[in-house]
Amino acid sequence: MNKQERNKLTISEFSFESFSIKKTNIIYNKAPNDKLSLFINPNGVIDKNLNCFELEMQVLISDSENNFEAEIIIVGIFSFKENINKEVLDSYFYLNAPAILFPFIRTYIHTLTSLSGIGTITLPIMNLSSVIDLKEKTIERDIKK
Repeated sequence: MNKQERNKLTISEFSFESFSIKKTNIIYNKAPNDKLSLFINPNGVIDKNLNCFELEMQVLISDSENNFEAEIIIVGIFSFKENINKEVLDSYFYLNAPAILFPFIRTYIHTLTSLSGIGTITLPIMNLSSVIDLKEKTIERDIKK
């Protein structure tokens, strides 16, 4: 394989289409302490007719003294090619999709808390594969028309 063939870009079989913040709820009594806990609850829906994957992630953040609680629900829409290999598709759904959405959550929380006057909260960069098990919470729709 020559250098030109190695550098050739190919279009992915899986793509990120859009995201939206579905819900935001922040409750605080005073500025949060530095001991934050983070809980991520993912749910996915694969629609084989539309060749799309919808990932909803509920993110709960609280501090150890219950001075601060936040709940954010984000929804990401992903599309995939019709005849994609199942193992490749699983990798995209269960590893890449949450990793693509998480930076939007981090930025959203950072911006929202910095503008609220309660002190800026910056969530850490995380390897989500060890945190969430999305495969267990994904349903498939394969409705023939």
